[in-house]
Amino acid sequence: MNKQKSSAIVKSLLAAAMLVPSFQVGTLAVSANEGTDTGGVSTLAETPMNMNLALNKPVTASAEYGSMPASNLTDDDESSRWSTEADATQWAVVDLGEIYQMNTFSMIWESDSVYASSYNIYVSDDGESWGEAVVARTGNTARNCTESLAEPVSGRYVKLEVTAMHGYPSVSASDFKVIYSDGETVPQDPYENVALNGTASSDSNEADGLNASKAFDGDRTTRESRWSSAVADGPHWLAVDLGQTRNIKTVMLYWETRKATHYQIQVSDDGSDWRTVKEINDRPASTTDRIILDNTESARYVRLYIDSFTAENPDGDVTWNTISLYEMEVYGGEIQESASDIANQIEIADPQLGDETLNVSYP
Repeated sequence: MNKQKSSAIVKSLLAAAMLVPSFQVGTLAVSANEGTDTGGVSTLAETPMNMNLALNKPVTASAEYGSMPASNLTDDDESSRWSTEADATQWAVVDLGEIYQMNTFSMIWESDSVYASSYNIYVSDDGESWGEAVVARTGNTARNCTESLAEPVSGRYVKLEVTAMHGYPSVSASDFKVIYSDGETVPQDPYENVALNGTASSDSNEADGLNASKAFDGDRTTRESRWSSAVADGPHWLAVDLGQTRNIKTVMLYWETRKATHYQIQVSDDGSDWRTVKEINDRPASTTDRIILDNTESARYVRLYIDSFTAENPDGDVTWNTISLYEMEVYGGEIQESASDIANQIEIADPQLGDETLNVSYP
């Protein structure tokens, strides 16, 4: 086995080991407040607006794999998922604890290539009589799906029934939300990159092919798919229009080099009046730069403003008076570093003949 391949394997194992302490065992919060019972008939409870009614509610399913139970559907964690390890048709039922009104259902399937192509959603007061589906979807091609009803329905139990999968036959989903929306506030997935393919702008570009839009195309690694500023001293900036007002908590920056020495994250409601929500007075510790804001901000525009940088790359390589970024991502929730992100920050010294220890630098 060559050194490069061996180093990559060691990094992955180390990164996985470092992530283990951060795992948390989810718990099911079962509501003890049943709807008022009058003559044996449950009545409609007051329904909170724009909240996930299914959050941490108990789930039963037609099938589930041991390490991927149905309870993962309602834990609001996109990294966990429900898997049946069995073909469709399969179902999962969420007990909301009380009879609520609802008009919006949100699903996140396993991945962009493994998702339900056909599914139905049913609502029931007693978990036995389901009637007709309130949603009957066929021909779906997306991982993230939101279904909005023309009129709200009410019930205590909500069934998600998957009748066909794309990419892999086993039914698999990461998240299921049930919401009573006011029609104005669009439910936001806190783990969705809301900057992806957003309308981008910058103060300058080194070349036409290294323009601002390349920093929001989802490609974090290709040198041809990056934004690079003009060959000139700063300040330089890169901005994105999220399309509508969004929650902003985490900004991920995938730098080409760590040349920035002072930079800011700024937000704006109109794209002209900017306010700084995070200021960094040093070089990024890694080219994978995870910036968590002190508070969750609400804005339509996000800007990376680079006050100063050096032409010299602190990690070596060519001296060139530009600032360059592979990708900029924006999330409404607090995003944890993945195993691959951590692995990229681990440095392993090349072993020499006669060495008795392996020198490893952790992030």
